[in-house]
Amino acid sequence: MKKTILFSLLMLTSTILLGQTAYIQVNGEPDLSVFLNNKFKAKTTAEYGGCIIENVTPGKNLIKIVKEGYIAFEETITLKKGEVFSYKVKPFVKNTVYITENGNSGETEKKAAVSTGKLIIQSVPINIKITMPSIEGVTNSPKTKDEWVVDNITAGNLDVTFIFNKKIIKKNIEIIGGETTNVFVNMMNGNFKTKNTIDEKIKVTHFIDSISTVYKFNPKMKKEDFKNYNPQASSLLKQQLAGNLILGMIAFNPKTAKADAPTQVSFDKNDELVNYGYSINITKKNKLEVTEHYNKIVAQLKNFPEKNRSFGNEGAMVTDDDVRVKFSMSNKKFFIFFETVD
Repeated sequence: MKKTILFSLLMLTSTILLGQTAYIQVNGEPDLSVFLNNKFKAKTTAEYGGCIIENVTPGKNLIKIVKEGYIAFEETITLKKGEVFSYKVKPFVKNTVYITENGNSGETEKKAAVSTGKLIIQSVPINIKITMPSIEGVTNSPKTKDEWVVDNITAGNLDVTFIFNKKIIKKNIEIIGGETTNVFVNMMNGNFKTKNTIDEKIKVTHFIDSISTVYKFNPKMKKEDFKNYNPQASSLLKQQLAGNLILGMIAFNPKTAKADAPTQVSFDKNDELVNYGYSINITKKNKLEVTEHYNKIVAQLKNFPEKNRSFGNEGAMVTDDDVRVKFSMSNKKFFIFFETVD
């Protein structure tokens, strides 16, 4: 049991406790990008007539639907415990892009027709021409400064042609609504690089979601729901008749915690889960495995953006928009601490 909990850390399970969380069934055409609370969840498919989002916390949730060539649509929906919520995608509307250049010479600004997201193009040499067939008004458009910036551009796959003298480079670039895509093209040697801000966000979020699932942490889950979702933590909470009132928060921090078990659970004044700690005892038998496991976590965190991770004498930390996770290790214990981000 100990080994299963510890070393299944990176295996994301799809188990959902019906009655404590909820489902969202998104009904819409294929190839729509679906986000929930600003996190990418799935692409719609013809097979399902949309997609299914599992393990959703009851209450208010922000859903966002992105379609190539259209304005992204988002709205807040309210889910009940155990509900399978049917969400029908609303009609999409066209929008406009704004093209500007940032650099040392002159100022230009013009408009073309299309929609959401941001694209920044840098090139060697600076002076090239750019064509985007799907965008009206962007045909052999001159780039005369370091950065050629397109705001409010289509979310989806975008064909772009770069032209310098007689040399032509054609590329297909993925644009994601609400994110920035950076492109660098070297017309001299053909080198081409892209970077999208959401790619790094998704890596961090998937990592945190995986850990949260394994150790049964669900941010802002109501106290009664959390008791059913995490029986181990529930048994500890029952030992506290009223808990300890600390700065307006109900906290549990036992003096004699069992090994490989929750060691801290905290709820705010609204009875929503905000902090949760889990401790794993280190013995002669598992010390090598636990140490290797901790080192692998640290190595993985080093691949994340600097703003999402940190390292210090007390351990390592990773964070996204919703959750912060801290890892620490001593000679006796490996400790994981979750907390919600306001």
